[in-house]
Amino acid sequence: MHIETLTKQDQRHDSIKDRDLIRNKIEYIPPVSSSCNAMSLFDKFRQEDKHTFFPVVNRYEEPLGIIKETAFKKFLFHKFGRQLLENPAFGKDLNGFLTRIPVADIHSSVEKMLEVYAQFNSNEGILIVDNHKYVGFIRPQSLLKIINEKNLSFARNQNPLTKLPGNTMIHEYFSRALVDTSSSYLLVYFDFDNFKPFNDTYGFRNGDRLILMFSELLKDAEIYENRFAGHIGGDDFFLGIKGGNIKHVCIEMKQMTEKFRLGAESFYDTEAIKNGYILANNRDGKKQKIPLVSISTAILELPSQVDRFCSIEEAANIIAKLKKKAKNSSSGFCVENIMKYITNNHCSLLDSITNDLAKPSWSNPKGRSHDHKNNLGYFHGKNEILSIG
Repeated sequence: MHIETLTKQDQRHDSIKDRDLIRNKIEYIPPVSSSCNAMSLFDKFRQEDKHTFFPVVNRYEEPLGIIKETAFKKFLFHKFGRQLLENPAFGKDLNGFLTRIPVADIHSSVEKMLEVYAQFNSNEGILIVDNHKYVGFIRPQSLLKIINEKNLSFARNQNPLTKLPGNTMIHEYFSRALVDTSSSYLLVYFDFDNFKPFNDTYGFRNGDRLILMFSELLKDAEIYENRFAGHIGGDDFFLGIKGGNIKHVCIEMKQMTEKFRLGAESFYDTEAIKNGYILANNRDGKKQKIPLVSISTAILELPSQVDRFCSIEEAANIIAKLKKKAKNSSSGFCVENIMKYITNNHCSLLDSITNDLAKPSWSNPKGRSHDHKNNLGYFHGKNEILSIG
């Protein structure tokens, strides 16, 4: 039961996308039963000349290996080879003809399949199973194509400057975190403060260097297990942490943003560092004192083992509120639990449903709709309410 639970959890993550790529490359070669005799298998090769081997399965449809056509050659050229194959005592046992090759579950990642394939001295490919049962075969060429397609897809979804995952993968991570109630998550949003005046004063090239400097700090933070770092775009970044301790993460994030703030000072001239500000135009085009670049950090906590009755758009709007609070605070930091926001929404919805049910059956209540605006502009998805029990 423990193994089954781990398998189901693993299937919820990146291997789901891999599975779609794998399915398109699976070749179904009709298997033969391990109980068939050698002569009938030899006749099968003669009838179906397009196959040079056949997978062999047991009575539970689990693959045991393959039998190659070449395995019969020594019998065909032997004086009594055919008689041996026709001999019931000899021909019933296919183990002498069997070749072991890699077996992988269809829910495995492509990288795992490649690792399994590399451990075998086999040129044929990999037998694919689903729930331990044979479903098809993948040749080495197809495996390389899957790897290539995945790499191209990853490259398309990367931020070109920092090489961190972009909006598509951030959205997917965010969606998975909302529905995975078996684990707690910390969703961290970073936004530079006073970045535009810095860009206007010191140029976009230095602005890009600041962005790259923070991306390297974020990559260092990602080396820990169960973390995902992404670059939303411009000076906005994202870090997802599964199962992290809220107190320790807050300390770590404050240390990281402080390290960035100190590092950013080196991009300013001596006078700006001494004063702690630069003279630059504000949004109205008027000169004013602008503090040096720093970072506002908003952390949204998703507790485990609770109902998260929340759409991804609503969760994104919550983070937008936290970001605003962080920017307006003296510490540049804001941490809140998602349940503070969605419990009230949940109760309002229940009241609405109760009122509708209380109406006479002959009444025709007006349909209700709610417009979930996307304040962040980067969490794009269907406006669905997720009820997870």
